[in-house]
Amino acid sequence: MDITKVVANKIESQLNTEIQKLDTAVSKIQMIAADASKKLDEVAKTSNNLNSVVNTYKDALIAPAAINTHNRAQVALQLKSLEEQRVTQDTERKSRQILIDTANKQLINQSIEALKDKLANTIHKAPAPLPKNVDIQEVRKLRNGGIMLQFKTKEAAQWLKNSKIELIVLAEFNSTALIRDRTFQIMVPQVPTIFNLDDKNILREIEENNYISKDMIKKARWIKPIYRHALGQQFAHMILTLSSPEDANSLIRDGMYIMGAKTFPSKVKIKPKQCMKCRKWGHFAAECLNTNDSCSNCAEDHHTSECPNPQNLFCISCKNNSHASWDRNCLEYHKKAAQIDKNIPENQLKFFPTDENWTLRPLPVNHTYAFKLSAKYTIASLPPPPPATGPRAPATRTINMTKQRKAQTQLANDQATLDNFISIPRAASMDALPLATADKAYNLHPRARPKFLGKKQASLGMSEVESEDETLEQLESNFDSE
Repeated sequence: MDITKVVANKIESQLNTEIQKLDTAVSKIQMIAADASKKLDEVAKTSNNLNSVVNTYKDALIAPAAINTHNRAQVALQLKSLEEQRVTQDTERKSRQILIDTANKQLINQSIEALKDKLANTIHKAPAPLPKNVDIQEVRKLRNGGIMLQFKTKEAAQWLKNSKIELIVLAEFNSTALIRDRTFQIMVPQVPTIFNLDDKNILREIEENNYISKDMIKKARWIKPIYRHALGQQFAHMILTLSSPEDANSLIRDGMYIMGAKTFPSKVKIKPKQCMKCRKWGHFAAECLNTNDSCSNCAEDHHTSECPNPQNLFCISCKNNSHASWDRNCLEYHKKAAQIDKNIPENQLKFFPTDENWTLRPLPVNHTYAFKLSAKYTIASLPPPPPATGPRAPATRTINMTKQRKAQTQLANDQATLDNFISIPRAASMDALPLATADKAYNLHPRARPKFLGKKQASLGMSEVESEDETLEQLESNFDSE
């Protein structure tokens, strides 16, 4: 009997613990079910709101919206302000950057974290006073073997650019390291080819004549090498490299004088790269993976200078035979250029962006012939460009002349004109023609003739004449007697 009681008690205790566990599980399930029902109610409400929002957005898209020029102007201003914000942010970020160039390959092969720690230690060892914040935000290794150092503040970058601080910090960092200035390139047209680019004194003379700070022009080069200039070429385009954006903007805005002639430079834009091997856009020949050269004219496997049929054009990029691979009217080239302008908003500006607002003015938009305007803005009906073969295309729209030319009034029979005077030879004017005919042809009246008689005019004025014929006879006889 004792054994049965003990077993019964144990079983009862175990059952009680299991029942308690079941109760707690049921209570948890009930709480989860209540929370799920609440969340389902919230989801239902949000779905209803989404349905209403989607319906209104759909109606707004389908419904014809009224054209409001004020709203369009606001949208254009907002887009312009966003682009200007991107440009100003990029300009501020570049002002905190410093490019360090070094010839030590072991230093370049180190990790970015090791370079960052070493630069931070050398900067903190610099003599006082230090700027408030000299922390390094980013260190980046470039393809050309340089190191781009970006501080958190602009003051730290300006402090490191000081010549004394630069010598102390870079000597501690690496003996071959030096700071490269950020350069700004402008394209100068119509430069005389006798201009010697290798003479530094001429560059200093350009700075003096154009009121530029000394040693701001770092380099000058021709766009096309001298050996590729045409025979007898007198002018060419030149690239000037400056280290100051303010001086570059002043030359773009006001023009510059070179060898006594004024020219107007422009900012050098970033354009798509073209491979001289495969003739595609986006990379150079050093990075090309093709083994054979491609002709830029006919796209065959030979060099362009060895092309047997330069008139057979074919573009490798867009697979079109209407133009060559080097043509800047290629659609693929325009796509690449548009992508660069989208990624780099500074590329669309006329000037190099600085703290001044007028440097944020964009370049003027040059519309192509294919750009269409509405009929009310059409000025004239120009025909399309002439084709390569065949007759010229007719005009796109007939132009009606609203003002007709006035008809010439009929002259009287006895009225002389200048055409009659010029058409009749002078030799047969007065001698060969009768007096009456000469008088009618040249409109010579007797009252005008005495002006040229001199002393005879007084005697003629005192004489009495009966008619115009007698007066002409007296004048002729007086001329003959003289």
